[in-house]
Amino acid sequence: MDRKIIIFSFITILIVLLTFHLVNDLNKNYNMKISENGDKMKEILMIIDNRELKVVLENNSCTKELLNILKGKDLNVNLNDYGNFEKVGELGFNLPQSDSYINTSPGDIMLYQGNKLTIFYDYNSYTYTRIGKIKDINTSELKKILGSGKVNVTFELKEY
Repeated sequence: MDRKIIIFSFITILIVLLTFHLVNDLNKNYNMKISENGDKMKEILMIIDNRELKVVLENNSCTKELLNILKGKDLNVNLNDYGNFEKVGELGFNLPQSDSYINTSPGDIMLYQGNKLTIFYDYNSYTYTRIGKIKDINTSELKKILGSGKVNVTFELKEY
């Protein structure tokens, strides 16, 4: 009887360790996390003037295609001010759209017209496809980082 308990305990511990190892490997792959509704979320890195910011991506066809592009290379986008509430730049390619009327807030990243990337540093309402949200930054910090005029932004995959 004692031998069966020892073997059962050993197998249980082995299964727990293997499960932990597999989950840990999955989390390293594009920093997958679980959202409140159970969907897998991914994070990418956004770099502006050597400042690294994490972006939590939406789970949609647009971001899936964006991730496929980022697997091959980093993405550089030149953004310009528009309307005193956003920076907009041409991607140079199209991404899938699932536009809806959205009330944006600072830190939101959206796809506009299928081929433009928009980073909001203030509020707006319009029709966009959600790409993601910049993490852990307040409005004044974001405005300072984005600056006035033109800014170059790099997006990349990175293990955290």
